[in-house]
Amino acid sequence: MALLQGPRILILLMLISFPAVSAVLFTPALPELARYFHVSDSIAGVTMSIFLVGYSLGQLPYAPLANRYGRKKTIYIGLSLSLLGTLLCWFSPSIGWLIGGRFLQSLGSAVGLQITFTMIGDCHVGSQATKAISFIMLAFAIAPGLGVAVGGFLTDSFGWKSCFVFLTAYTFLLALLCLSLPETASRLDKEALRLSKIGREYARQFSNPSLVLHALFVGLGTSLIYIFATQAPHIAISRIGLSPSAYGLLNLIPLTGLAFGQLIASRFAGIVSVRRCMLLGISFVTLGMLMMLIPFSLGAVLSSVLFSSQAVIMIGNSWMFSNASSEGLSSSSDKAHGAAVLQFINMSFAAFSTYLVSSWLPQAALSLPLIYLAIVFFLITFWVMLKSYHNVSAK
Repeated sequence: MALLQGPRILILLMLISFPAVSAVLFTPALPELARYFHVSDSIAGVTMSIFLVGYSLGQLPYAPLANRYGRKKTIYIGLSLSLLGTLLCWFSPSIGWLIGGRFLQSLGSAVGLQITFTMIGDCHVGSQATKAISFIMLAFAIAPGLGVAVGGFLTDSFGWKSCFVFLTAYTFLLALLCLSLPETASRLDKEALRLSKIGREYARQFSNPSLVLHALFVGLGTSLIYIFATQAPHIAISRIGLSPSAYGLLNLIPLTGLAFGQLIASRFAGIVSVRRCMLLGISFVTLGMLMMLIPFSLGAVLSSVLFSSQAVIMIGNSWMFSNASSEGLSSSSDKAHGAAVLQFINMSFAAFSTYLVSSWLPQAALSLPLIYLAIVFFLITFWVMLKSYHNVSAK
């Protein structure tokens, strides 16, 4: 099926970008949000971590729904729930209501990532899947940066609530465009929503070592994106003194690194082995981490250091994400449940790490590269585990 041709490409790019844009659009408004509701920066940061919790949990129900009702109907179920959460955020009278709205918004928007990966899995395998994911991930690279830039402009010009007005319009536009997508499910399973069957299928997926290890690897890479989205506004706006709009524009620099990395990753798909690509990605992440850690340790907390080092990290992250995602997804025979488990582990890891950083670590610039140092350690650990697993499986 020609899934990545013509206008469908734009629609899939918008669909996979939907949860990421929903997550980060209003991050330039976090300091203003804290002042508006008279709460601390850490409490304001909960609006990001709670989104990631819902984002991860939201991966699981869409697999049985997609197998029962099809991919397209499931998209509209998710978009409807996200719209409800967005409206609740828009009219929130307190920070508690806004946090609740963000949770509903995340549960709904999670459909974008999960169903996009499911549809790619329906139509592509092997190196074709890697190339398709690398191409689609360009949107994952560019859209959040554009979202932050738009969020910075909206916050400066109209206040933080305008971010949710924008997301309401985005949701309606996406719903309209998705009408032209094909249904990629080869058949519908009338028993897909039986709890016993759901339990058995997810137990089978979670017992797949290749899928789980690759998902953990992807989760570490996603953590690099969302930890930066949570911590960078406080460093850039509160510590360095940038305006929200200036921060939004400079945030495009790391995203160009992610986009460049995705382009290179798609060119090398099928030429260089997956594990070597993942190792190369770890090398770039390590280099970017050192580019931030050393100056920050010496007190040179500069916007040029913050954004350029993150750009190098994102080059490596793009290599890791596309290769680990396609390899993990290819190990599952049920693409809907396989994609759900992969993205559930991925976003759960990101949610936990973001919550840990925003709620328990001091709001200090040096905390960011130190967390990156810990992530590099775990990346190397999981890479070694994957190599050992494949060596044993090959015997």
